Amino acid sequence: MNLLAVETSGRSGGIAFLRDGHEPVERNLASDGRRHAQTLIADADALLRRSGLKPKDTDCVCVSEGPGSFTGLRVGIVFAKTFGWINKCPVVSIPTLEACAAQVEGTHICVVSDAQRGEVFFGEYLPGPKRPQAISAVEILSIDAARERLKSTTTLTGPALTKYASDFAESCVIADEANWLPRAATIGRLGQIALETGDIADPWKLEPFYLRRSAAEENKQQQATKSKA
Repeated sequence: MNLLAVETSGRSGGIAFLRDGHEPVERNLASDGRRHAQTLIADADALLRRSGLKPKDTDCVCVSEGPGSFTGLRVGIVFAKTFGWINKCPVVSIPTLEACAAQVEGTHICVVSDAQRGEVFFGEYLPGPKRPQAISAVEILSIDAARERLKSTTTLTGPALTKYASDFAESCVIADEANWLPRAATIGRLGQIALETGDIADPWKLEPFYLRRSAAEENKQQQATKSKA
């Protein structure tokens, strides 16, 4: 099975190609999330050529669904839907925080991703036989509220630790820094499991998982509300 995986939830990102019997081939995307749209198609083509394949040889395209960067997620999902449609292959979306949880070990795993405004997207997971099992829905919490949810035996990981690691250091076990950010290869590995169980996205309905509107959208709504008052 040939799977192309895309991870664009943060300012940096990556793509990976997974092929049965081979180690994943990965390629980093531009460090500035605004450039994903300009580079993603060319990077995917280069990655496939490196494996001696063409886009039509891909059996599935997997994508990180969020939460994360508004622009990055939108670009990644539009790419996945377009790629799947052109090459007639299924699309699988993977929760971004689940991918982070899958990269670490622990009996109780929590993932934090920066939600801006001094808050984090917060997810709790238990290890599963194949994929991490979510304990509850992803939430937006303040740093203090997130800290209260941790146990001394909790393994904490996620992109927000690049900013808030010191705030959580005394509350739990901090995962190795190398595993804080979600990797495209992990998206692909989880996508393969999802594909095997029939967990395939409907390209016409697939949207990024934002959890809340962007600051620009909220400001626009506030202005509209004020103008009606």
